[in-house]
Amino acid sequence: MIAINNSTQVAEYARCKALLPDRLVGEGYISYNANALTHTLIDVPVPSPWIAQGYTLVNGVLELNQLGQDNLPHPDPTARLADITAAVQARLDNWAKERFYDGILSLCTYATSSVPKFAAEGQRGVDNRDATWAQCYAIMADYTNGQRPLSTVDGVLSELPPLEWPTV
Repeated sequence: MIAINNSTQVAEYARCKALLPDRLVGEGYISYNANALTHTLIDVPVPSPWIAQGYTLVNGVLELNQLGQDNLPHPDPTARLADITAAVQARLDNWAKERFYDGILSLCTYATSSVPKFAAEGQRGVDNRDATWAQCYAIMADYTNGQRPLSTVDGVLSELPPLEWPTV
């Protein structure tokens, strides 16, 4: 059984046996941070992998929440890094396509254009590309050096600088 926090609906404990007025009793553990007033037991299989506070009860179903997604074991970190770099490149290319450029590479070639609008957009493309990849590589280096866990693709994208067009 799983213990659900009554106020947040977050699954906090697994392999529970009983909720008492002053504690939770589980298989091989006792928690005084949970009791019959603060938690409810539900009889569902323990999700695999189990991530404490990584699941939220939604309409009677345990769903992986953001904490859970951020802490899922990834079988191949190399594949995750490849997914991250592909998503970052797609983000840049899609931004350039907003103004009908073929992609970020095409946009950046306009930095030396004699047409002021194209030159400004091209230079902004260069600036945004450089800032984006610098931040992405810093995130990946921190992971490689053991200074942070490996984030999800969405997690990395949320840490990148905003892509904004110049006002020319």
